[in-house]
Order: sequence, then structure tokens, then C-alpha cells
Amino acid sequence: MKKQKYSCLEKNTVRFENPVEKLARWGRNLRYMYQRVRYGYCDRDIWMMDDWFLSVIPNMLDELNWTRHGFPSALLDEQNMNQDKEANERGDKEWGRILSEMAHCFREANDRTCTRNNPYEEEWAKAFWTLSDSYGTLGEKLRTEEEIKEKKRIAHFPSLLPANRDLWNKYLEETKKIQEYQRACIDQGMELLRKWVWDLWD
Repeated sequence: MKKQKYSCLEKNTVRFENPVEKLARWGRNLRYMYQRVRYGYCDRDIWMMDDWFLSVIPNMLDELNWTRHGFPSALLDEQNMNQDKEANERGDKEWGRILSEMAHCFREANDRTCTRNNPYEEEWAKAFWTLSDSYGTLGEKLRTEEEIKEKKRIAHFPSLLPANRDLWNKYLEETKKIQEYQRACIDQGMELLRKWVWDLWD
């Protein structure tokens, strides 16, 4: 099984990074690595704890599933002390299913790994670019006379344009459906975690 990466290192996000900024970033990364080794987590993990949990825990569950040597005794029939081979195989298979389901639920709750996509995502992104090209980055050209007079810096979004209203409503409706699905996934994952947390060892 190939391990999935979840680095604590801060990557360069600009095209040209001057030496001072690079040294500062390296210094932060050294601190993050030290914190990971010393405490098991670092500042960057705390800043994105939800992303850390929904990314790292599923990977750990998968690895436990692939490398485990047993399963919880609760999956056996407590009334039958002489479990046969088939009973053990059933218990082992069920434990594998539970671990897989738990990992799946947490991954589906993660925006980056969820398998459900908004079918209007690309079209909505194009609407943003069109707004930027036609009316300025923040839709400055859509400002009212009052806003211009008072020098207000108000962002105008594609949803304000009549031509985009229908697209916005569809995009928003699909987004709500995905969020409801992700909420159901996190609820199911946490319910399984609550039930089996004391058995997550090997």
C-alpha cells in the first residue's frame, strides 16, 4: 500500500521568491518539522485542523486495514466460545468493511476528496472570469453612482447580473445538496468512530 502524503511544509506560492522570504519560509518549516516530531502536530495542523483530520485519519484507517492482524472480539458471537474458522473469517471481513466505511465517510466529507462535484462549477467559474474581464476584478464598473460618489469599495459578484441569476440558483442548489451529503457522511463517520474508537489498534 502506497502511503498518502500530508506534508507540514509550507510551499512557495509565488513565482519569484526573494532570498529573505525564502529563508523565512525555511525557518518556519524547520519549526513545523520540529513540532511534528516533538508534539505530533504543528502550527499548520492547528490552523487547518478540519483538513488535517479529514485527510490524515482516513489514510491511517486504510493502513490499519491493510496491515492489521486481527479484529475486535465484539464482532464474534459472545455466546459461542468455540468460534469456528468461518466465524473468524466473517468477523475479519466485517472489521475490514467497517474500517473502509469509516475512511470513506471522512474522505467524502472533505471538499478536496469528495467524489460529488457541482455540475455547474466550471460554468460558474467562467462567469467569474467574464465578470472580471468585462467589469473589473471586483466588478468595479458595476458600482452605482452613489457608491462611486462615496468612494465605496464594494465587490460585485456574477450573481448580481440578471443573465447569471438562473445559473447562480442552480449552482447554489447543487452546493446545498453536496453539503447535505457531506454532513451525512461526517455524521456516519463520527458515529462509527464513537463506537469503535477503542478498537483502533493492532
